[in-house]
Amino acid sequence: MYGGKQTLYDVLELRRSAKDEEILRAYQRLKAEMAKGISTPDPQRVALLHEAYEVLSDPERRAEYDRSLRDLRFFGIARDARPSHKSAVIAAALVLALAGLYFVLVRSRSSSCASRSARPAPASRSPTPSSTCASSRATAWAAIPCE
Repeated sequence: MYGGKQTLYDVLELRRSAKDEEILRAYQRLKAEMAKGISTPDPQRVALLHEAYEVLSDPERRAEYDRSLRDLRFFGIARDARPSHKSAVIAAALVLALAGLYFVLVRSRSSSCASRSARPAPASRSPTPSSTCASSRATAWAAIPCE
């Protein structure tokens, strides 16, 4: 596999540096394996196998094919293609999610502080300053200033 796509080298199960005799042996081996099969071989697979052998056994066609593998169009990417807007959409969704999370946390904290200030402070302790929640209990919310 080359960039997630099957190449003619993959069809013949070869490395890109394979020599001519290796190409011929691989073609003959795969063709013999298909002939041994119980059912009739897939015609598309036979045609692809034959195409791979024809292209890779001819030095000129093989060089042209190897050049095409280095081209971005092989991967379906045009040279002048603009980047997709996928990353912008993901960034916008992340900002909206964080804004919503902030709103929910601030809203729950302010309602929590309001409910705490309505309760009377215990008589044995001095009241807390007005910049923090009125509850004098040692909780995680006690140190958070109310708005």
